[in-house]
Order: sequence, then C-alpha cells, then structure tokens
Amino acid sequence: MNSPRLRSSAVHLAVLALSVASFGAACGVSDDADGGKEASADVVAETDEGASVDDAGTTTTTPEDTGAGAVDVDGVELPRTVRYTGLDVTVDEVEAVTDAAQGPGVALSLTVQSAIEVSWNINPLSIALIDGDGTRYQATGFDDPDEPEAGFTSTAEAEVISKGKIERTAFIPVDGDLELAKATLSVAEEGMLPAEVPLSGEVPERPFPLPVTVPSEPGTVGGVLGAPLTITIQSAELTDETSYGYRAEEGTHLLFVKFRTVGSGQGATLTSSTLRIVVDGAPNDSLDLNGREFHVEGVGGGEAKDNTAAFALRDDYKEVSLLGTSDGAFVSEFPDHTFPITVPPLPED
Repeated sequence: MNSPRLRSSAVHLAVLALSVASFGAACGVSDDADGGKEASADVVAETDEGASVDDAGTTTTTPEDTGAGAVDVDGVELPRTVRYTGLDVTVDEVEAVTDAAQGPGVALSLTVQSAIEVSWNINPLSIALIDGDGTRYQATGFDDPDEPEAGFTSTAEAEVISKGKIERTAFIPVDGDLELAKATLSVAEEGMLPAEVPLSGEVPERPFPLPVTVPSEPGTVGGVLGAPLTITIQSAELTDETSYGYRAEEGTHLLFVKFRTVGSGQGATLTSSTLRIVVDGAPNDSLDLNGREFHVEGVGGGEAKDNTAAFALRDDYKEVSLLGTSDGAFVSEFPDHTFPITVPPLPED
C-alpha cells in the first residue's frame, strides 16, 4: 500500500502426519453451508524424503516429514475478509507448506478487491497472522504470477486498479506450532492502524464509522484573503480510514467532517486552516482525503460550497473541538469560531 508498514498455543501433533490426501479435510469444511472453504495441495512431483514438491519449490508436509513444529489448519472457516486502505483482503484458502528456501509455514491464498475510485497497492509485508497468544507471524512475500517457479519471493507492492481485483499467495514462515482456528488475519503497514479478522468463529461487525455529534448553528469567520466566510458543520464521523484509502496511524483515528461554506462580498479563499481541529488546546490543519494538505479553493461572493476534510485525532485525547479560523481583513470583526463536538468512545477490543 502507499505508506510503509511492517508490524503458541498447544497444537495437535497429528498435524505432523498431514498427507496430501487428507489435507483438504483438515482444512476444515465439508459440504455444510457454513461458508467455509477447503484448502488444497496440488502435487506435481514426489521427493525421496516423502514430501510433495510443486513447481514453485514449495514442499507440502507428509507423514515422513517430522519437523520441530506443526501448523494445524483444522477448524478454519473461510473465506474471511478485512478492509484496509479501501482494499478488501480475503483469505480464500490456507495450506500448511514447507518452502524450499524458507522452511515450514503457511500459504494464504488471497483475493484483493478494490472498493475505491483510484488505483492502490497491497504490500506483501503487510500480511500477517496473530496466534491465540498474541504472537505475530509476518508474511515474507507473495508469489509472482509471471514467475511461478520463483516461489514466494516477491516483496514488491502489487497494484490493484480502481474497482479491480488481483489474486496472490502470501507465505508466512512458522517456527513452532500454530493453530490457525485460533489465529487472526492482520493487515497492517508500519505505523498504521491494523485491520483484523479471526479465521474461525463469529465475524465481528466493522465498528466504523461512528457518528459524531455536531452543532447546527453556523459560524462566520474573517475569510482568508477575502470577505467574511460562513461555515456550517453538516456532519462528522469517527473512522479508521477515509473513502479514498487513507489509513489512520496507530494510536489515532480519523475525524471525517462535511461542512458548507458561503462566501460574501468579493469571496474568500478556503484552505486547510479554514476549519481546524483543536485537540487538548492544540489546533491542527485538516488533511484532504488522500492524506495530503487540503487544497486551496475559492468561494465566491454569495456562493455556497460543500466541502470535506479529514483530521487526525489521538486516541488518548481529553478535549476536542472544531475551529473556524479567521485570517484576513475582517479578523477583528469576525474572530475565530469554535464548534463544540462530541466524539463517541472507541469500541473495546
């Protein structure tokens, strides 16, 4: 994706004896209508050590291959999906494998579907599994559709065009035991808020966006480089990412605000400081929907213009409000205007 991000309970020993024939059953799903999918292992060649090797140099565990740990795929309920930076990342299948270069681990078959109007990227290093004890197992790469024999060596971000989708397999090395039915899929880049979903059990509803209470009364400020400007807050919500893929940083969420400005006289200029957020007394400018500085925009005399702005809000804030800022010839007549807001508490983990 477009910003950087890097981030055991006891297991049935019978998993060490997984064979190609029994793997699909261990992966969990019969013909019951429970939404599950079976994992599969396509065998291309048989080694002398009793392990099956595919064209990508990946070895599927067999009874003769007894390593120090085991990956238990029994009980997973697939597919499972999370949304991260406007991309729906779905785990379609899981498979316990041994990569020729990296050793034992898990192969996750993924479908990445874009839900936004712009092209975005998926970083293979953003994919991870978290076990029941909170240990994070990080993916090391994707397969490369153009070089299937290379294995899971692609660490480059893969582009997903607007409303398009791609399919990739991510490899996650596992040193020891991992029970996937107790694991969680986590998608997160370094410093960014993760998106997570368990691989079995109930799928929690996405808690965001949460409505924010805003005042209905407008406020008039001294317009930047022009006449007075009237601001009305139309609505606001707390969320983890904007509709254009900008993701909140860890320890923060995004306050997404819709507001209307009405110009007077010769008009005014709207900037990132026209509407600001004040967190514990410190004012901060808005971001646009892509996380960059809000673009400068003119508002003509008598013209009404609807606007959107995103603000970073720390999770540990004590007081928060919005502020219409005066910065022009009419500052003395129309000082800054405070808009009190009420932000709901964050959902508990």
